[in-house]
Amino acid sequence: MAGHGTVSDVIGYLEGKAADVDLLVVGGVGYLVHTVIPLTVGADVRVWVRTVVRENDISMFGFGCPAERDLFDALTKVNGVGPKVALNILTLGSAAVATAVRDKDAKALAKAPGIGPKKAEQIVTSVSLPAGVAATLADGPDVLGGLVDALAGLGFDPAAARAAVQDLIAADVDPADEPLMLRRAMNALR
Repeated sequence: MAGHGTVSDVIGYLEGKAADVDLLVVGGVGYLVHTVIPLTVGADVRVWVRTVVRENDISMFGFGCPAERDLFDALTKVNGVGPKVALNILTLGSAAVATAVRDKDAKALAKAPGIGPKKAEQIVTSVSLPAGVAATLADGPDVLGGLVDALAGLGFDPAAARAAVQDLIAADVDPADEPLMLRRAMNALR
């Protein structure tokens, strides 16, 4: 992450109770964790973490699964893409981002907040997909499993999350639209 700080692998994941949309309490300590989807207050949550240490700042970024964290890492290796920009890109959904990178589809990435056509082109030509993400795409993205994992990571019961996602697919919500699926599933589970 040239110019973006030092990445730390000291903490792999955190598990605790969400006290706010970006505050996770673990063993009596509140961790400020920036996530793609806000934490559900009061929920038991597990997030896979990437810690970024800068000269005057230490920030934690949380993800629903390790593959999403790996994709975040790959994005932050692009010159001019810092952790917060990478998080904005991931609001498109990790499968959509990985597919755009694989297919060199800059227009798809340019839909992310704060990403223009030039930056999107730079990203699709610079990012190498992590092995786990590339393997998932080779088999076809498991949207159902990925959404269930993300919901479980945000503190929802996995069985209830799977049922909610299946209900949305049955209701003809486009499973490729991960952000919409995730928002609607979270609303159904609350």
